[in-house]
Amino acid sequence: MIRFIYTAEKKQTIIEHEEEMLKKYSEVVDVYAAAFAQYNCILKVELGWSNFLKKYNTENRLPIENGYECYVCCNIERNGRVICYEAPDGEEVYYEMFLSRLVSSISKSLFRMKAYLYEDSEEIYGIIDEIEPLLEIVPSLPY
Repeated sequence: MIRFIYTAEKKQTIIEHEEEMLKKYSEVVDVYAAAFAQYNCILKVELGWSNFLKKYNTENRLPIENGYECYVCCNIERNGRVICYEAPDGEEVYYEMFLSRLVSSISKSLFRMKAYLYEDSEEIYGIIDEIEPLLEIVPSLPY
């Protein structure tokens, strides 16, 4: 993790980091695209933003302010919708085939805005541990 005091001049650094992380996650996830495609599914990898203080999530870039967070999100979709599946223990609970990783955040500490850039390669490749079980579930789901 990289930490620094946020100033307006650092905005581009944060945006470039987010775009680079999107590229890295996309490369890792893309290995599974063909496997999901055989079940009429696509892997949609994109950036998503939130402000945890305002409890707001969006697919559009938010202003960089206290509470800002950016995620790389991977949706497994069929017919333009995220696939849902039943809980494996038989409960009447449904889960979405949606994965995300935090790549940047801003928070106020001691009257200063601090930026955090997350780039742990174990996290990047760790997403595989979550994708592979979903690939095992997809064949059993109805089209």
